Amino acid sequence: MFYFLPDTVRSDQSADNAAASSVSSSSSVSSTGFPAVILCHAAIDYKEYFFDFARFLAKSVYAALAIDMHGHGESGGEKYHVKMAEWVPDIKAAIEALCSHDDINSSRIDAFGFSSGGTAVLEAAAQKFRIKALVTLDATVRNVINPLDVVF
Repeated sequence: MFYFLPDTVRSDQSADNAAASSVSSSSSVSSTGFPAVILCHAAIDYKEYFFDFARFLAKSVYAALAIDMHGHGESGGEKYHVKMAEWVPDIKAAIEALCSHDDINSSRIDAFGFSSGGTAVLEAAAQKFRIKALVTLDATVRNVINPLDVVF
């Protein structure tokens, strides 16, 4: 996981593994902390695809957390498999990680998901996780089409 905060970039990875550079901002942490956005990638993607967007958000005074969804990038699980039963808990863990930071306003955590990541964001919101707002881009919504639902 990589955390992009408006005055720094923080990572739970080792320093030599950090592909991100510092993000600068003239803002300071308010007494309530920064709002945060969790960034969820699509199938066969990884968190690094969202680093530029995370830096953009950090410059706009949002903390951003780009995560590798289960089975992708540096996360565990069967490689390149998309299982909402595993991806939704990834979002819950990201929320918990953000809430543990003093710099984050835990009542202002948002989520952005692309494709399958969008589906996971919708599922997490439906399960009443602590998501204030969400944006999906091309959410797949339905992973499997029932053959009986197809009209010839």
